[in-house]
Amino acid sequence: MRYALVSDVHCNYPLLEQCVSDAIKKGVQGFIFLGDYVTDGYTGNMVVSFLKALSKQYPCEFIRGNREKFILEYHNSDSEYNKRFNRISLGYDSLSQETHLWLKNLPEERILHLGELTILLVHGDSFKHEDIKKNYLMLASKYSFDICLYGHTHELRNDDYYEKKFINPGTLSYPEGHDLSYCIIDINGKRIDVQYQMIMVNQELVQKHYLYLLKTGYFDENVIWSELLLNWLHDKFGYTKEFMRRLREISSGKNLSSVEYNQIVEDEYQKFVKEKNLFRIKDKY
Repeated sequence: MRYALVSDVHCNYPLLEQCVSDAIKKGVQGFIFLGDYVTDGYTGNMVVSFLKALSKQYPCEFIRGNREKFILEYHNSDSEYNKRFNRISLGYDSLSQETHLWLKNLPEERILHLGELTILLVHGDSFKHEDIKKNYLMLASKYSFDICLYGHTHELRNDDYYEKKFINPGTLSYPEGHDLSYCIIDINGKRIDVQYQMIMVNQELVQKHYLYLLKTGYFDENVIWSELLLNWLHDKFGYTKEFMRRLREISSGKNLSSVEYNQIVEDEYQKFVKEKNLFRIKDKY
């Protein structure tokens, strides 16, 4: 049977539509989704509605990612500190009760039996080591499986260790050093064939994502975060992670009010834009 393996959508709704359409044209018979459907945008309800509708047409398997865990564990707050720069609080408020319930009912992991293979689905946020082989060993010692499918790291992997195969399809949102991607796996008995499907990041794609951020109101409420995400998508480099690391270093150990913290964010972002030569939306579109 032929499956499309998809991970880390992060509210990039237009790319999810494009990916699914492409996979169907290439003859997939089912879909496996590995988590992180929401946050980083206000299209979470659209993403979940799309996935629910898809599951009525094709066999679909879903597990929860760390972003879904963050949403489910989040305690809402009216603090300006949270609202302006916390992507989890912004994501939480945008989701309907139906979407929250769907996320709540997702399993954190799954064991599937496809063909003659036992397949483990995990998101990958439990990985604790920089050395990927140590994480693989952790999974191999904890679970019984032939193949592990995982996401989270936004990087393509097709590794053989400990007489098992480990596959990561990449990401549909913010890639790490490569284009957006998913993969198609063909399972026949004990055999599995892996074919990566690359979605080239271009100006049209970045603009389409920007228009969704704008249309849903996310861009207006969180200009800095939106620009960091769009630059990440364009340059395939994790600007958000680097910028947040810088903020943590500056604010660590200080008892800052939300006004003080917000001013630090604004000041540091101006420096960050110049240092990294990031495009600003007013200059680009």
